[in-house]
Amino acid sequence: MPERETFGGQGAYYLRVLLGVSAVVVALFFTLSILGWGWGRTVYRFTVSQWRWLYLALIALPIGIGIYNWVEMHNDEITVTDEYIERRSRWGVQRLAWRDVKGFHSHSIVPRRSWLWRTFAVKRWLSREYLMWHLPWQSYELVGPPDAKGGDLVILLEPGTIDEFPWLLSLINERIGEPEEG
Repeated sequence: MPERETFGGQGAYYLRVLLGVSAVVVALFFTLSILGWGWGRTVYRFTVSQWRWLYLALIALPIGIGIYNWVEMHNDEITVTDEYIERRSRWGVQRLAWRDVKGFHSHSIVPRRSWLWRTFAVKRWLSREYLMWHLPWQSYELVGPPDAKGGDLVILLEPGTIDEFPWLLSLINERIGEPEEG
């Protein structure tokens, strides 16, 4: 196991991908709308078309989802060392020493359980992990001792939120073994 390994969030990746989707929609719109001569006529057709709000929505929606994902995940970071695993996100810092881990569980992901449930499908299908490794629809929980509020400290790990997710799982498996189902 490396001395210290850091995994960043994928918010910027999603923003780039969804900006690309919007650029493709814009290019497709202009390609389909160039039936007359010249750029000015194309822009004129767009502005007088009764469908312009639909076109604008098709362009703006991916950008909005990308910005939302970037805001949610741009500061996410997981650090794995010989002594602990730590997750830093916009909701705070969670640190769990390996000796305090009480359980490592995997669960099938259901959109309502996902912490980014509103964009779950987008996150799943556009993630680097899905495109490269076809990871299963699984989330993972590291369960630790009770926190200050009396509930167990739980670090939730979902594919599509952290870079190099398979490598992160292999480091955790090396430290505490395979996850229990359920």
